[in-house]
Amino acid sequence: MSKRLKPIPKFANEAAERAFWGSPQNDSTENVDWSKAQLAVSDEAFAAWQKEVGEAEPGYEEWFRKGVEEALEDASEDIPHEEAMKHFHDSIQQARKLKRTA
Repeated sequence: MSKRLKPIPKFANEAAERAFWGSPQNDSTENVDWSKAQLAVSDEAFAAWQKEVGEAEPGYEEWFRKGVEEALEDASEDIPHEEAMKHFHDSIQQARKLKRTA
C-alpha cells in the first residue's frame, strides 16, 4: 500500500515557494512519490545531444566539480531569482553594446 501524499500547496510567488521547500520542516517526500520520477529527457534525445556536443575537453569534469563544491560551500546570502535574472539580462545587454561599438 502506498503512503498517502499531502497535496502540493499553492504559492503566491516564487519567493514563497522557495521559502516553503527550503524550510527544514517541509520534506518533498511528503508531497511527491519520487519512486515514480522519470527522466525528463529521453535516452534518444540525450544521445543526440551528446553526439552534437562531443566529448568534454580534458580537465572539464574536475573544473566543473570544483565549481560545484565552491558553490555548495558558499555561505553568502541567496539572491532572489528575479534579481539574478535582471543582473544577467543587464550583463548581456552591456556585452551586446560593447560588441556593436567594437
